[in-house]
Amino acid sequence: MPSSRTSSPRKAKFGISVTGATNGVEELDAIFDAAFGNTSTWIKGADGQWGYSRVQASEKAKLEFYAKLFKEGLLDPEYLTKKWDSKEQVFYEGKAGVVPGVAPGSIDVYVNKMLKAQNTDLVPLPPAKGKAQGLTPFVDVTKEPRGFAISSTSKVKAQAFAILDFMWSPAGLKLAKLGIPGVHSIDDGKQYVLTDKYPEWPIGWFGDSLNGFKPDKPLSRPIMNPSAVEAGAMAKKYMLPDKTFLIPEQYVTNWDAMTNLYKEYVADIVTGKKPISAFDEFVDKWNKAGGVEVTKYANTVLK
Repeated sequence: MPSSRTSSPRKAKFGISVTGATNGVEELDAIFDAAFGNTSTWIKGADGQWGYSRVQASEKAKLEFYAKLFKEGLLDPEYLTKKWDSKEQVFYEGKAGVVPGVAPGSIDVYVNKMLKAQNTDLVPLPPAKGKAQGLTPFVDVTKEPRGFAISSTSKVKAQAFAILDFMWSPAGLKLAKLGIPGVHSIDDGKQYVLTDKYPEWPIGWFGDSLNGFKPDKPLSRPIMNPSAVEAGAMAKKYMLPDKTFLIPEQYVTNWDAMTNLYKEYVADIVTGKKPISAFDEFVDKWNKAGGVEVTKYANTVLK
């Protein structure tokens, strides 16, 4: 889930670059959803009934805004083909003024790379403010898509568990957060000196959390730069809880088709291939593809 946006003060070719490899506007949604009234996956209407946020008038208004950003050149014109690495690269090159962040550890990487590429620091920005203000969740709260899993058929379960146990032990956390001794950090007897190579060490490779990390000596400087710390504080302040549920097995196939339908129409509307009026056509198709049944189910479980 995104912790903040970051901005470069240098003149850029366009305003923001996002990844389009998943659903095309996921990162924009985290910033703008709440401003348009989409504060969770399912929203309770004035009639007391729950409705899917992606088929509401608030969604239509938001997509119209996205289309305006694209038409005016504020949204990266190649966003649909961007992946996380190419999205970040145009930011480092100064072509994009804003890039969505994912977590404090990511913001820290952005700052270090931007300082190296452009000698420019970054400024975390709060989410857009409108009908509401908040960072909507990136992850499905019903089943976390990220994390660690050990296969039930693995022949080395004990070794796999041993690695996880070690990485969250005091010694493992020291390695994870300070890097390779003598390369990313140096113990001079009085403190751990974080070297020039330290910014290259991915402190979040086993999780961004610093919980449990208690070094036996002081550090020569904070692990994360001030912008990353501020971004983390913004995440705590603005993150909105989601209201959703696990789609029952009997609706899963239809739900996948409905989701793909949404992605198709969003891409066409934002890039101008379809007018905003096509949103009403999408809603009709979404309802016929199973939306009516899933919405009825939603109103039985979200009470």
